[in-house]
Amino acid sequence: MSAGFRKNLLKICYGGVCFALCLVLPFLTAGNSELGGMLSPMHLPVLICGGVSGPIIGGVVGFFAPILRGVMFGSPAPFIPRALAMAVELFGYGVMMGLLRPIFKKKFYLIYAALPAALTVGKVMGGITKAILLSLGFLPKYGLGLFFTGYFVECIPGIVIQFILVPAVIYALRRAKLDPDARLRVKVATAPSAEACIEASEGKTADETEMPTD
Repeated sequence: MSAGFRKNLLKICYGGVCFALCLVLPFLTAGNSELGGMLSPMHLPVLICGGVSGPIIGGVVGFFAPILRGVMFGSPAPFIPRALAMAVELFGYGVMMGLLRPIFKKKFYLIYAALPAALTVGKVMGGITKAILLSLGFLPKYGLGLFFTGYFVECIPGIVIQFILVPAVIYALRRAKLDPDARLRVKVATAPSAEACIEASEGKTADETEMPTD
């Protein structure tokens, strides 16, 4: 298995796991929309996916997970505007964490700068989406007050959880050599040199031709 194939395969596998977690974790809030808004359970796997699998897979998982969950389980609801705005928001999370991955790949402590940057971009994208939906008549009202309250104040517990778990999970994968960029240490047996083969052959021939004496 080539290194490039292994790397891409791991990224896809992690993307699948994070997508599944996006569908399952919201069940922990027992359908309580207020609790779900505070803890933001779908945000956590998307941020991890972007930080591990890169911007493409992170963006795909972030955008399609809320939409598929809305279709399958009816949550987040209503589909428009909530599921659509969340899809754009999580898309921003996944893409930004993936784009900033090279920064904290070399100096891991910079993940604490990449994480708030990704969160800010995603929340702004979600807010812009809601403003567009307001202009189209899908929202009764929306403004800066509702934007800051919904995206920064009410979800403080979820942001704290993300700042704890996202770096911890990504760091644990790296320590366990399970990161897609981790190098496999394979011991390769080296073939003997030509000189060694010749010497061994000459020594064997000499032993066979030597006759024992009484």
